[in-house]
Amino acid sequence: MYEIVIDVESTGLDKLVDTPIQIAWSVLGHRRKFLEEGSFYINPEVPLPSIITSMTGITEKTLQTRGYGNGPATRKYMDLIWRLQPCTLIGHNLISFDYPVLHNWMERFYSGRFKQPPVVSLVDTMHMASVKWKTRKWLKLEDCAKRLDILFNKEQLHNAIEDVRLTREVYLALLE
Repeated sequence: MYEIVIDVESTGLDKLVDTPIQIAWSVLGHRRKFLEEGSFYINPEVPLPSIITSMTGITEKTLQTRGYGNGPATRKYMDLIWRLQPCTLIGHNLISFDYPVLHNWMERFYSGRFKQPPVVSLVDTMHMASVKWKTRKWLKLEDCAKRLDILFNKEQLHNAIEDVRLTREVYLALLE
């Protein structure tokens, strides 16, 4: 079974209408051995709010020159999940944000017969952290990393590939 640590940066916080602008992943294989990581940009073909650019560092120019259109990007995401079967998706705030964004985006833009790739389970490190530290507060990724003494560069947060790397480290530490 593969474990895919995933993170999504999007055009906003509305899970129903906002679309991904960057998807990053890190794959863990047998005995949680690191296998690969990657990312790609998606051109949503709508204006990118300036708040998103200031948070992520992703510009409209980057999306226009390096981003896939929504249709090709959904196929790229679907191909990733199919290639790594069976798989579990892991993320920070995955259940409440990233997965719903991906799900709704796939429903709107994927042209295939089956709109959702097969995923065995979802694991949310935000939920794992709240159980570990017996808190009802949803801890941010950076707060989890600090509690676990994981070093990170705060300036790089909200870039999907950097968030995926940090989420992977938090996930592995929470399992110990």
